[in-house]
Amino acid sequence: MTTPRQAERAYSVTEAAELKSVSPDLIKRAIRATSGNTLRAKKLGRGYRITASALEDWFNGLEDA
Repeated sequence: MTTPRQAERAYSVTEAAELKSVSPDLIKRAIRATSGNTLRAKKLGRGYRITASALEDWFNGLEDA
């Protein structure tokens, strides 16, 4: 028997910035970056949604740099 895939928490740019104590502008720049440590996000309407795992991967990459 298969179980439905559990939905992962997703954050807005503002929520992600608050969680990681960085500016929303830094989050936006990381999303738009074309090289280096980019932040994966989905464009929804005028904003972005960032999954918890994408946010952690990006933030951990900052610590490694």
